[in-house]
Amino acid sequence: MEQPLKIVIADGHEIFRDGFNLIFRNIDEVKQIAEASNGKDLIEIVRKSQPDVVITDIHMPVMNGIEATGYITANFSSVKVIGLAMFNEISDVVEMLAAGAHGYLLKNADKSEVVEAILHVAEGGNYFCKSTKAKISKIFSLKASNHAGKKIDGLFSARENGIIKMICQEYSTKQIAGAMILSKRTIDWYRKKIMEKMEVKTLAGMIVYAIKYKIFDFDE
Repeated sequence: MEQPLKIVIADGHEIFRDGFNLIFRNIDEVKQIAEASNGKDLIEIVRKSQPDVVITDIHMPVMNGIEATGYITANFSSVKVIGLAMFNEISDVVEMLAAGAHGYLLKNADKSEVVEAILHVAEGGNYFCKSTKAKISKIFSLKASNHAGKKIDGLFSARENGIIKMICQEYSTKQIAGAMILSKRTIDWYRKKIMEKMEVKTLAGMIVYAIKYKIFDFDE
C-alpha cells in the first residue's frame, strides 16, 4: 500500500481545523500531520515537515493565506496548495491562483469533494469547485480579451497545445500522461517548457495566456 498523502491544514479558526481533522481520520489515502492558525506558522511547518498538500484559509492573522501560498510555491515546489474560503470572492480566487495555488475550495465543501481535490492536485492536476470555475472562466476570459497579444503561430507544437488544453481543463499530470501515452516526468518537462515559452509562472498566468491567444476556451 502506498504511503498516505501528508496534509497540513491552516485556518484561523480552531473549529475548522478540528473539522478537517475529523474528515481525514478515517481516510486511508490522506493523513493530517499538522495544523497552523496563521500563514507565518504555516510556512515554518511546511519547511520542517515537507507535506504533499496544504489546505489554507485565505483570511488569517499575522500572515494571510495568499502571502503564505506565494512563499510556499516559490520555495517548496513539490508542495501543492489548495485555497480555502468562506465566500467565493473572485478577487480572492485570482490572487490565490496568481500566488501559485493549485486549487480552490469553499468551506461548505463536503468530505468527498475535499478528498477528491487533494488527490487530484497531488497527482499534478488543478481543482476548483463548480461555482469557482464559473467565475474564473468569466474573469480570465475578460482579462485576456482586454490585452492585445503578439503573434504566436508555430510557437507551440500540436502536442504542447493539447497539453495546455488539458491543464486548463484540470487534467492531472497522471491523466495527461495516460492520454498521451507518455511518462509523468515527460509531461512535467512539457509543462515547464510551455510555461517558459509563455513567460508565466502560475496556473493563472497559463490560463489567461491560453484564452488570450485562443488556445483554450472554457465554453468548448
